Amino acid sequence: MPHPSTFRSSDDSQMLFSSVARDNRRLLANAVRHPTLEDWPRMWAPSLNASGRKVVSTRQVSACLAKLEWESKTVVDLPALLHPTRARAPVGGVFAFQENGPDVYTLALQQNTGPRVTKHVLGIHPDTEVGLTMDPTQDLLAVVFLAQIGSDSANLALRSLSANQPHPMALFPIITVEDVEGGLVRMRIAEDVVGVSFEKRAGYPGTVRLWNWHTGALLADVPQGNAEQNDFQFLTLRVFVTTCAEDSGWIEIFLVTPAKTPEQRSVDSTRDLSITAL
Repeated sequence: MPHPSTFRSSDDSQMLFSSVARDNRRLLANAVRHPTLEDWPRMWAPSLNASGRKVVSTRQVSACLAKLEWESKTVVDLPALLHPTRARAPVGGVFAFQENGPDVYTLALQQNTGPRVTKHVLGIHPDTEVGLTMDPTQDLLAVVFLAQIGSDSANLALRSLSANQPHPMALFPIITVEDVEGGLVRMRIAEDVVGVSFEKRAGYPGTVRLWNWHTGALLADVPQGNAEQNDFQFLTLRVFVTTCAEDSGWIEIFLVTPAKTPEQRSVDSTRDLSITAL
């Protein structure tokens, strides 16, 4: 069972640790039952007993994880970085990490050839990079960065993970994104679609934009109004969901209707669900 890898600094060097569990049957035997939807009102009810059960469950899971044994460990020396590293969640066995500089590094844990570290020279100012995501199954690295510091326009760069080149399947390796400000909430990839969720800033409403990364065509631009968006995720290739924690919270599901021309394109909110505050 792969274990989430962690970064640490030792003697000014960066190291990555990745382990494989020897026996996860102990984990299954000692694991507590995760609460289902029906359990949530009781588990989170404002009562001392309910809170106590939640704490006990959390401690049992933590103790169980602490008992795991490991049969192998891989230690990879990373480049000597002058500044703290920002690590990205692993996707498809590939890790991404970045120093406070213009480059991004990816680490692929390959069975045949062993770990391989690739330096992706993006040539952008560190203060302009606002997010990245990747899909190793398509050899795709997608990076959003501002045209310049404080700019209200950005660029979406589509690159090959393995070749450190503009992706050969992208008709437009760099897509210009207008009318944005500052950071973003999430980036996602679903086959031929790249989705970017820009957060709300002063004078700029939050928005979710979808592109066909092969053709560069804009598939959807969905303003999020004044809501403070918390997450964005694809459910299927043409359906995505956004969440918000304001007030009692809500989940909104959108359907992108395929179209032959931009004029025929439409995005419909198919469901808007209120969530009882937990």
